[in-house]
Amino acid sequence: MKKRSGALWAVLIVVLAVIVFVYRDRIHFDWANFWEQLRYISAGHAIAGIALIYATYWLRAFRWSVLVQPTKEVKATALIGPQFIGFTAVALFGRLATLRGRT
Repeated sequence: MKKRSGALWAVLIVVLAVIVFVYRDRIHFDWANFWEQLRYISAGHAIAGIALIYATYWLRAFRWSVLVQPTKEVKATALIGPQFIGFTAVALFGRLATLRGRT
């Protein structure tokens, strides 16, 4: 089973590398502007923002543990990982289930 898992990870990394290689010219990111703007952020505001984001993940995990409780006892700490995966997927790919395009 471990060999199979290692092979799966290797294939996944190769596929991601190919996607990055194919689309490298289509994405333009101004790194100089990014680093210039990064100098002006407030460290306190950035830390507070990150703390609030993590707090929402914890609260969502707690909410789901309460909602699932009638069917199965699940700790909120076990649901933090799925929260990260789910909300990261939505952030990266958008809501694929919506049928109408963005206006």
